[in-house]
Amino acid sequence: MYLASITPSESSPRVLTFSHNLSNYLPPGVAEKFTPEEHENAVYGSKFVLVLEEFMLANTWLCKACLLILYHQMTIGLKQNKLVKIVGAYCVFGYILTQILYLAVWCRPFKQYWQVPVDNSQCASYYRHLITASVFNISSDLLMIYIPLPILVRARLPTKRKILLCGVFSLGFLVILSAILNRYYNFTAGYGSLIYLNWYVGEAATSVFVANVPHLWPLLSRVFALGAFFSSRRTRGTDEDGSSRS
Repeated sequence: MYLASITPSESSPRVLTFSHNLSNYLPPGVAEKFTPEEHENAVYGSKFVLVLEEFMLANTWLCKACLLILYHQMTIGLKQNKLVKIVGAYCVFGYILTQILYLAVWCRPFKQYWQVPVDNSQCASYYRHLITASVFNISSDLLMIYIPLPILVRARLPTKRKILLCGVFSLGFLVILSAILNRYYNFTAGYGSLIYLNWYVGEAATSVFVANVPHLWPLLSRVFALGAFFSSRRTRGTDEDGSSRS
């Protein structure tokens, strides 16, 4: 989680830097009219976009890893533990494939990511990369939401505690909404518009917030007198014949 918290803190100043620089995402014919200073500025800004996207990918998948580790601990000894491993493998596959496509397929040669003007529009718009990353990001989030909710719904817990736990683990829908809005403004904002950067940072911050909420259970349990996070599973850790496990 410490690594995951670093990525948005690193992304924010880079977003600010990018907002004060040009990039190679420009209307046709504009780059050819740049002065040498403007051209250098656009090259610099384009490199920042490349680095910024890498930080965003790292933030997104590190948050998934943190939650999957938690889910693994929650489901030890339960049949859902196999589902956690399957979703974990899917997340690893999605991250690796997204990186391969981003760094080695969508934009060739690689240096066109900061070439001004570009010959390949994908090196400036990132459209194919953004679609690929969104598919794996949102689909894996939906799978991760599915892991804890059925367990909590079927668990024998006080109603107040069950509702609060379901609310905590349903916050993943907030991350999905942020991701959708981020991509919506990515695809609809015109040349020179920086409105999508608000949702870019917003998605990263929301991911870290949601991934940390389950780890705040000691605070929530004190406020709402809910007891230990794992107490329900351990309480049920008695043998079916009624004897306690020692």
